[in-house]
Amino acid sequence: MKNYTLSSPFEDIPLPQNTILPTYLVEKANEYAAQGKTTCITDTITGESYDFGSFDRTTQSVASALYKRGFRAGDIVIYLTYDLSKLHIFFTGVWRANGIPRASYPEDDEATLLHRVKESRAGWIYCEPEMAEICLAVASEIYWDVDVIVNGQAKGCLSIFDLMNDDGSAMPKLCTNLSDPALILSTSGTTGPSKGAVLSHEALITVVLSMVNRPLDKENPNLTITKGTHISGCVIPAIGFVDGAHVLVMHTIRPENVFEAIKKYQPRHIFAFPGMLLALVNHPLAAQYDFSCLQWASTGGSPLTHAMVKIILSLPNMKKVFNIYVYLSNTLFMSQIMGTTEVGLVLSTMEFDTDNAPPDWELPGLPENSVGKLMRGVSAQFRDLETGEQILGPNETGELYIRYKGMFSSYYKNPVATQNSMTSDGFFRTGDVGFYDDDEFLYVVDRAKEIFKYYGNHVSPTDIENVINNHPAVGEVCVVGVVDPDGGGYIPRAFCVILEDFQCTEEEVVEFANGQLPNFKHVRGGVYFVKQLPKGKTGKVSRQLVEQIKID
Repeated sequence: MKNYTLSSPFEDIPLPQNTILPTYLVEKANEYAAQGKTTCITDTITGESYDFGSFDRTTQSVASALYKRGFRAGDIVIYLTYDLSKLHIFFTGVWRANGIPRASYPEDDEATLLHRVKESRAGWIYCEPEMAEICLAVASEIYWDVDVIVNGQAKGCLSIFDLMNDDGSAMPKLCTNLSDPALILSTSGTTGPSKGAVLSHEALITVVLSMVNRPLDKENPNLTITKGTHISGCVIPAIGFVDGAHVLVMHTIRPENVFEAIKKYQPRHIFAFPGMLLALVNHPLAAQYDFSCLQWASTGGSPLTHAMVKIILSLPNMKKVFNIYVYLSNTLFMSQIMGTTEVGLVLSTMEFDTDNAPPDWELPGLPENSVGKLMRGVSAQFRDLETGEQILGPNETGELYIRYKGMFSSYYKNPVATQNSMTSDGFFRTGDVGFYDDDEFLYVVDRAKEIFKYYGNHVSPTDIENVINNHPAVGEVCVVGVVDPDGGGYIPRAFCVILEDFQCTEEEVVEFANGQLPNFKHVRGGVYFVKQLPKGKTGKVSRQLVEQIKID
């Protein structure tokens, strides 16, 4: 029987022998410091900067300070901070103390934070000063001691600067292995309650090294608009350490702050969510700034439409947009990287076996609508949607399964969810539906749980979104299934955000879509214009929240 398991066409990057990420980051920081490189990360708002030369000493100080306060191997610290300038100093200090950082969204309420602290049996919380009150309240409800560390000063709390200024004398011996947990990230919760995805040290260093030389600029600063609770916020600064790149971050994400950062630092590369990239063109203040320094962008959090990409590429010297996201719709001149919290970065339209200068990294022969090929070290299967047992061949549509050293090892203290997400031979069920062609280019068309039936026909919301996205007035769209009053099962309903300076009616969009769709996919539930689509904590459009939009 033919083996239909796909493997990456790219050469694997060998991992450092028995080296976990914190050790590797310290080694690379010292190496770049010896070469004369200085600044590794800067907060563009406060001007707070840290350099390669101080990374070893400062992370040793954090580890020592934690150990002096009772932190021991395997302990978990909950973090919910907007500040990225010190986050990897904090991470590496925790790792050098043989501990584990666990993310909690800064927007989480007291009950959610309390649950995470209890579940993790955490004795430490790292937060912003304005969050100190809620964190102290949570600490008071725990029967064991919980220290609250703040990025600054707050009554009753430790300061991160106290940890960073420790003499470093008590840093314990490193006793962490590659298989040990390194980081616990919260899943987006788009398919159910948010879970804690555990990434081992082997997984984390694999993800970071898989992006060596991509997509950061080694010659100029890289403006990175993301959050530390996102996989992008955890990985991109670490890639900066490995590549010797200067990463720019900001703790308060607003268009005017982004514009000022571009004006001051003149980056060629920017990472930001799609809405922020669009603001570079559409925001009322944008015309007052010169963005001609920007040459390529990477993005994530939500899909890019044809109209959105064309708007971003209208910037004077913008040549390419790379998308890092789980739902992907390829567009003209758009390159993509696909990833999730659980599996890291697994699909890309970037060429890795090339010495081409940025941003000329696109795979040769890339078909329209393809999400590219498997990244380094990744294996994949497409399995039938009904049973998940049959492995499908080329051009057969099924659910995408992934196996990768960079993927998560388990859902924290949730063995049932872990077992349900994995096959016996270690493939993760992504929930994405798609196929691959005869040249092993992959295509992702939707989420398995979001496909619905109309009179027995499978209807993919993404198929309909891709058509509506081609309307010149549509900037963003989300399609959901609603009950068919005539008993046919479910029918599509579309919610659209219309671009500024465009005028059209909801009926015109319905007519536009139905003229290109087969009858069973017609937008019988109607089109409705909204000012914005609701997004979850990770910045993705939430189909669950869209389903709750009330219509007149």
